[in-house]
Amino acid sequence: MKADKWDPWHVLWNFKSVYNDHTLGEKLDVDVWDMHYYEYPRDLINHWRAIYNAPWRLYHNWRHVEDMLALASRHYRGPRKHRAALVLAIMAHDLIIDGDDNEAASCLELRKKMRVYAAAAEHVGYSRLLRKINKSVDEACRLIMLTKTHTTEPNDSVGWFMILLDLHILTAPSDKYQIYRKGVMREYEHMGVSSQQFHIGRSHWIETMMGKVDSLPELIPGDKQRIVDNLFAELSSM
Repeated sequence: MKADKWDPWHVLWNFKSVYNDHTLGEKLDVDVWDMHYYEYPRDLINHWRAIYNAPWRLYHNWRHVEDMLALASRHYRGPRKHRAALVLAIMAHDLIIDGDDNEAASCLELRKKMRVYAAAAEHVGYSRLLRKINKSVDEACRLIMLTKTHTTEPNDSVGWFMILLDLHILTAPSDKYQIYRKGVMREYEHMGVSSQQFHIGRSHWIETMMGKVDSLPELIPGDKQRIVDNLFAELSSM
């Protein structure tokens, strides 16, 4: 993975507006935990990684984030200007998975933590950087919200790319797909969802997803057929 493109630390570091003031974060009137602004990129990634790696997260964990970043590194061919938003969206899209509106809550967490960068840029008068931060966060939140419905406008190439990254596990070989399915079921069990409730909801989700497959682009030729095969096999086993 090339650091100048998809490495989360590098992307977050590039949002920093002051490099020689190690305590700027403590001076700003923003909601952050006790840390030095100089160390914020590293600490933010570690903070999010800890959320993702809660013991009960068997699929929606940091490995899922890393897999999506690796896929993006291999397959993204769009404008460089969208990369920062994509990295933010990938990192933040599953921060919250046990709420009423997970995607909106994940966006809220992203905005809350990125306020540090925006406030710092505004504090030192870096208007161009401030616009870049706000634009990247807005776009990242738009991309995160697309993972709720897994559909977008036909000409939204960046949106479709984010959707395909999130759904790529559906193209996995059968054994890996079964690990994913069981992991998701265990996550729902942790949230108090019974096996019967899970299978009812999962069946509805599969039927809805199968109706969307034809409209999906493909990262790799044959992805659509692999998705259909996996979804059909899972639905048949219920």
